[in-house]
Amino acid sequence: MLGFKNIFKSSGEISLKVKDLLINSNYLEKKIKVGFHPMRYAGRGENFWQYKEYNKGDILSSIDWRKSASSNRILVREKEKETSKTIYIFFDTSKSMLYQNNDKSHNKLYKSALIAFTVSRLLLNKKEDVFLFDGTNNPVKCLPDLTNIKQDLFEKSNLGEFPAKEIIKPKSHIFIISDFLYNTEKIYNYCRDLKSKEVLGSLIQVLDRREIDFAFDKDLEVLDLETDEVLVINNIEKFRNNYITKFKEFKFQINNYCNNYNWNYFEHISDMETDKFLINLCKIFFNKIHC
Repeated sequence: MLGFKNIFKSSGEISLKVKDLLINSNYLEKKIKVGFHPMRYAGRGENFWQYKEYNKGDILSSIDWRKSASSNRILVREKEKETSKTIYIFFDTSKSMLYQNNDKSHNKLYKSALIAFTVSRLLLNKKEDVFLFDGTNNPVKCLPDLTNIKQDLFEKSNLGEFPAKEIIKPKSHIFIISDFLYNTEKIYNYCRDLKSKEVLGSLIQVLDRREIDFAFDKDLEVLDLETDEVLVINNIEKFRNNYITKFKEFKFQINNYCNNYNWNYFEHISDMETDKFLINLCKIFFNKIHC
C-alpha cells in the first residue's frame, strides 16, 4: 500500500541555512510582538502587576492599606508569575519535509525551522527554559537571541524520529513540528508515553497545499522514499477522491489524539503567512501553559 509519506517527490539533501533562519526569525518575532499582546499571570514574582479586591485566603501582607483607604475597598497587590517552564522544540528534518510544489512558497523544512526558531525566541523573551533539538536529537539549551544556535547543529538529519522519551522532563512542554506522515500509531504511542510523565505538548502539522488537495490533473510518477521505487498513478481523478478522504481521516486521528491528552493541534500550510499563524498559536498556547 502506498503510504502518505511516499506520495510526493522531494529532491536534494537536508540543508538548513541557519544564519538566514536566525535573521528571519528575529524579524518575525518583532512583527508578532506588534500583533500579539501576551497575557501576564498572577503569582509570587517580583514585579508588581495590578490591584485586585481581597478574597479569603489571600496573603495579608499583600494588602495595600493606603490604596484600600482611598478606594473604600480592601485591595491586594498582585505580582506577575515568574516561574520558568521547561519547553522542548523538535522539528522534523526527514526527506518528506523537502517537498515543495512550486517556487512561490518555501518547502516544509524551511517553514518548520522558521516556526521553531521564532517560537524559541518568543519563549526566551518570556524567561522560559527552551531546548531546541539538533539534527541528532540532542537537546540544546537556547541562549538569549539564540546566540548558540549554529549551522553545525543541523548538519545531520533526525530522519523524522522523535526525541527519546527519557530526555523529556516530567511536567514540561514539547512542541513537535512535522508533516506527521507516519503511521498514526507511532504518534499515538509517543503522545501517550509523554502524557504518563505529565508532559503537555503541541503538535504543529506543516503541510504543502498539494498534500491536502492533491490538485494534479494528469497521471503521475511518484517516488517511494523508502525503496526509491518509481510508481505510476493512473486514473488520477479516482485516486484523488480516495486520497482526500483518507487524508482527512488521517488528520482527524491526529487531532483526536491531541484532544484525548489535552494537547494542542495546529495546522500550517507552507504557502500561508507565518506571522498570522504564530499570532494565533501564541494566543492559544500562552493562555494554556500558565493555567
